[in-house]
Amino acid sequence: MQALSLTDKNPFSASILMATQSQKIKFPSVDAYDGTTDPDDHLAMYKHLMLTTQADDATWCKYFPVTLKGLAQRWFSQLPTSSIHNFNELVVLFTHHFMAHRQEKKSSLHLERIQQCPNESLRSYVKRFNNETLQISDLPDRVIFDNFFRGLDEDSPFKFQMARQRVASLNELMNEAERWIHAEEVCAVKRPKDKGVSSSSKLQSNLGHQSGGNDRKRSSTWNIEIEDSSKKGKGQKKKKCSYTPTVEYTKDLFQVYKEVSKDVPIEDPPPINTELELRDKSKYCEYHEDVGHVTDDCFTLQ
Repeated sequence: MQALSLTDKNPFSASILMATQSQKIKFPSVDAYDGTTDPDDHLAMYKHLMLTTQADDATWCKYFPVTLKGLAQRWFSQLPTSSIHNFNELVVLFTHHFMAHRQEKKSSLHLERIQQCPNESLRSYVKRFNNETLQISDLPDRVIFDNFFRGLDEDSPFKFQMARQRVASLNELMNEAERWIHAEEVCAVKRPKDKGVSSSSKLQSNLGHQSGGNDRKRSSTWNIEIEDSSKKGKGQKKKKCSYTPTVEYTKDLFQVYKEVSKDVPIEDPPPINTELELRDKSKYCEYHEDVGHVTDDCFTLQ
């Protein structure tokens, strides 16, 4: 990349254009700004990269137009000639012109909206919460700690354990969360989602597994001895009757997905397309590990 020269008709003052460059600079690569995104993000990236060059103020000015394209490049070329005398002036003009594209500056109040959904894993909640904190500047550790703990589900065993241990610092809380997540994933066991499954259904399920994965239905008839309740007395013979258990299928699609994924590599689900602000945060999808809809209504899983 080449910086602007004195022969170019441009907004920089003569003092900037005539400044000598003390050393040859290898300009770092940076995505060009087209005027349609947050100007603060582009400025932050440009400043971080230019700090590695140890260049002077004039060089910072002359190389900045190289990072513009489209609408942003046309804006710069239309600035009055010799109207910019230092990099700070360029920053003010740049940010004021593209201020409409600045993202909303979030505050700690936004953290109060992050709540762990029922059946949401601790890993998913930590991920959502941390992503939100990254969008808020100058957050005190105590504010992060209070909002994280408050957002945990009331029935969360992790929340109970942290209260029991009297964890009081953010660093300690996050270390405990990391250990808890690791233990959960290492010691994960199969847990049937539906309660009240009859013992006959469990036995029938085991028989199906022993058949080698055959999809054909298999029924079994057992002889059961029962005592005739109408006749009591010693020496009374027990009657035999036949009983065919009824097969009940209680596993949902997500349960099947979890079991299959243990043996067969399956790609991660695509992200939910709906913007986060438009989703129903009271509904949680275990398949996507995100909010917006319940697992049973997940179109991707079906």
